[in-house]
Amino acid sequence: MESIVINEFGSIDISEELIEKIILFEMIKNDKIIIPCTKNGNIFKNKDFMKTKDSSGVVFTSFTDEGLLIEINYIAIFGKSLKKSAENIFNKIIDRFIKMGIKPPIKIIANIRGIISDNIASRDIKLIWHKGLIEVEKL
Repeated sequence: MESIVINEFGSIDISEELIEKIILFEMIKNDKIIIPCTKNGNIFKNKDFMKTKDSSGVVFTSFTDEGLLIEINYIAIFGKSLKKSAENIFNKIIDRFIKMGIKPPIKIIANIRGIISDNIASRDIKLIWHKGLIEVEKL
């Protein structure tokens, strides 16, 4: 557990599981842009959100000396720009952290596990947000 809300009144410790759930919730809310999935590309069913204790392999977080690192897995929707979709979800995650008074992550990595149209076409692409820039890598 890491103290990530710190002000003149003290600090609040928030568990990694809760942070992962917050991020997963933002991903679910944006299902017109992306579809959350596991590392293996299995689609996360929205109805399971309240049933699971954690983010079910969709979101991974870790704390370093510099701050919070986030890794998310999703399937992109055919016809949408991969970079714009990633930028959109990255901004929504960062905005959620700011609204909650939580220090934003220092880096977000999006692993695109496929592209969906009528069927899922396998793609292994990694998009990395760091200091406002997005880099594209092959997994």
